[in-house]
Amino acid sequence: MSNVIWKGGAAAVAQVTTCTVGGTIETDDIFKITIGTKTLSVTAGSTVAATVATTIAAAFNALSATEYPEFAEITALATAGGALTLTADTAGVPFTVTLATTEAGGGAADAQTWGQTATTASAGPNDWSTAGNWSGGAVPVNSDDVYLEDSAIGIYYGLDQSA
Repeated sequence: MSNVIWKGGAAAVAQVTTCTVGGTIETDDIFKITIGTKTLSVTAGSTVAATVATTIAAAFNALSATEYPEFAEITALATAGGALTLTADTAGVPFTVTLATTEAGGGAADAQTWGQTATTASAGPNDWSTAGNWSGGAVPVNSDDVYLEDSAIGIYYGLDQSA
């Protein structure tokens, strides 16, 4: 057991999540991205993964910030071979993405795929999970005593420590 003190102030790192379109795509397949309580659904329009990724990126970036505030702080960019990167516009502010794909009628996907990997994890001065925010340079573990005292830097992210 050790005493760990919140310092805050670690360098901010922008989250980058890579989403990849793949498999056998039909032009009427639907690709969905959910962030927060909002879902963007995009019809493939092509059987080429790179073209579908470009279509999804264009639709993502065209969303109204008023109607889709969860999406407004993230930029989508189609890269190579069906990959699409989602990058936080503000470093240190994390986001959670859920992907799904269906057939045109809403049925379960057949041969198309839509997966994701966290290319760069979010980190920053307000994130519990950023080691640089803690005395000793390590995130607290179950046996540690945590002290939050006299810090002007709040903890806004990574607060769910139930695991």
